[in-house]
Amino acid sequence: MFGEGLIPGYPFWLALTDGAAWDTKVNKELHAHYVFNSITIGNLDAICELVKMPYGYFLGVIEHPLDRGGHSVYEPLVYVNQEGEIQSVHRKLQPTYDERLTWLPGDRNGLQVHGLKDFTVRGLNC
Repeated sequence: MFGEGLIPGYPFWLALTDGAAWDTKVNKELHAHYVFNSITIGNLDAICELVKMPYGYFLGVIEHPLDRGGHSVYEPLVYVNQEGEIQSVHRKLQPTYDERLTWLPGDRNGLQVHGLKDFTVRGLNC
């Protein structure tokens, strides 16, 4: 498991800069930089090809889907199988506290279970 919001990172500035004050230069610049450095799921192919693990893995990223204009960000958990193929993408259902200032809530789409030898696994972001 690779942590929540691994790419491009967790938005810690929200707790340090009065993140709810959106009409400030610093918050606008930090948010724009954050969205610019977030990913689209299609851009994960190179990472998935590089990082292959015997049982697959979960990867937490920050996503800006292009079908939503590229300005909204979500925090999905991506399950990658042992061949390096993306099997599911589940956006965090309810961002907490400061996270709500930058991430949109997800939905149940993408919430799946995956067979792993004799086990069944799934994951949720906290």
